[in-house]
Amino acid sequence: MNPQLFSKILTVYLLVLSNSVLANILIMRPESKNFDEFVQSFETEVSHYYKAEQYVIAPETSTKEILQKIDATKPSLILLLDNVAVKKAKKLLEEHSKLPPMIATMALNLRHSLRDIDDIAGVGYEVSGYTIVSELNKIINRKLRKIKVIYRASLFKELVVDAKKQLKRENISLHSVNVETPDSSDMNAKIKEEISKLDGYDALWIMLDSSLLTKENFSQVWIKGARSAEIPFLCGVEKFALPPINLCPFAAYPNTRGLASHVAEIALSILDGDAVASDYGVEYLTSSDKIINLPSLKRFGLSISNSKLDNLRIYDE
Repeated sequence: MNPQLFSKILTVYLLVLSNSVLANILIMRPESKNFDEFVQSFETEVSHYYKAEQYVIAPETSTKEILQKIDATKPSLILLLDNVAVKKAKKLLEEHSKLPPMIATMALNLRHSLRDIDDIAGVGYEVSGYTIVSELNKIINRKLRKIKVIYRASLFKELVVDAKKQLKRENISLHSVNVETPDSSDMNAKIKEEISKLDGYDALWIMLDSSLLTKENFSQVWIKGARSAEIPFLCGVEKFALPPINLCPFAAYPNTRGLASHVAEIALSILDGDAVASDYGVEYLTSSDKIINLPSLKRFGLSISNSKLDNLRIYDE
């Protein structure tokens, strides 16, 4: 046989063989640029071993359509991005027992939404209260020892309890106030009241909760409260620490590449047969970026004593 022809045949054969061996990872995600960097980083992490295919869904996408996509692509693992994808997957699991293992991330409060589900592993998208406070304490000249948090117990009790335990190990106390009520107006009134009662605390931790941070109360309650407060507000959203919002002088938020690497590690363990989804539960985010708004920080008599932390950005007007 002609050597060149043989080489071409061998190349085609190896290509077909590799495509048949590589397992599919189906990435269920909304149509948003917010997910693009994560998907790109995740695909880079797994591309030498597995193929990843994106499947864009919307709130109106039916479980029937999703099941058809799963049947067509036959994935060995499904990656769920955002709360919409998680909600759809939970409904699928109620209707069908034989589905590929799943991993969820970039969705809020996964510990609550996946608390009774073994078939979906997860990596939380919130930076924990412990991480936010302890990372700031590594940076500033005066340690924060007494923190307040406003929250809804029905959804966030576990996160608050975990933060209390972790902070206590560093001699930091966390005082939690449940402001949950059925009526949003009553809840806004409670939030406003608690923001006004900050004497004796070193900082207020703001949880990422769309029912606490709303369009109706964000400016008049949270922003107004932060600008009149005598202690700093701490949060997990980068833009909250920057102009024009200036809600928090310090924010710790997910490092996208680190999150993608964390999720890829779990995915590879499951796909290689070394673990199953139920071995993981929902793990905490382990990689975060940090930002300090220096002018805002100085307003509280605080300064930077250590600026050498990884992934720290200092904003100075």
